[in-house]
Amino acid sequence: MLRQAMAWLRQGLAEAPGDGELSFVLERARLGLRASYAQTVTALIQRQEFHRARRLIRDALADEELPAEGRANLNELLSQTFTGEIGQLSASAIRALEDEREGEALTFLQRAEEILTSVPSEALTSKRRDEVNRRLWWGYTKLGMGRVEAGEHEDAIEPLFHALRFGETNPERQQETREAIVRALLGLTEGRATIISQLVKDGKRSAAVEAGERLKAAIRESLELGLSQQELSPVIAKARRALEPIEKVTGS
Repeated sequence: MLRQAMAWLRQGLAEAPGDGELSFVLERARLGLRASYAQTVTALIQRQEFHRARRLIRDALADEELPAEGRANLNELLSQTFTGEIGQLSASAIRALEDEREGEALTFLQRAEEILTSVPSEALTSKRRDEVNRRLWWGYTKLGMGRVEAGEHEDAIEPLFHALRFGETNPERQQETREAIVRALLGLTEGRATIISQLVKDGKRSAAVEAGERLKAAIRESLELGLSQQELSPVIAKARRALEPIEKVTGS
């Protein structure tokens, strides 16, 4: 209704540009509309209706006459919609993992990451971006650690690598991910050793080499992500033993 009233008032001012009363009423309507936007957006955020809130904020930001203070307030609310939705999805992922609904948890995490990727750089302060990074780091770390505990070492590596890529996480927290990666790689290496040995016995050299290359690729990626030679030393030692049967038959 306010928008329609403002359109009429603007039309009236176009016909009578010097009409002070019309100008006064238009300004009051404009202020009322801005206040209504802010109240409605705040209510939508509280109800976790983040998409609707963002649509309203973008409508309000389209007002070229919006003063700098009002624009800053709306941008703050816009930031809250992103952090709120990512936080909601991350929390849902953790709950799903606790209930052993891994597929659902991964969907929540991927959706949260898609939102983070789509956020304009100016829409999040560095502090808020760090906050959402921590949430996603923990979700992927918990997913990977759960797979390690279940003995699903190969499947654990990708979410753990993904968690480590959220590099803004503080070193103490990041250490949990690094230790889980080492455990996953040790388990993977043990499994690969058995597979490689059997493939070599069966005369399937190409398949054995391929299995060995996948193992070496996982170790290389760990090093590229920042794990040290010292951290990976038990993995590297075990991998060398696992690859010995290939070296014997290929001479390399």
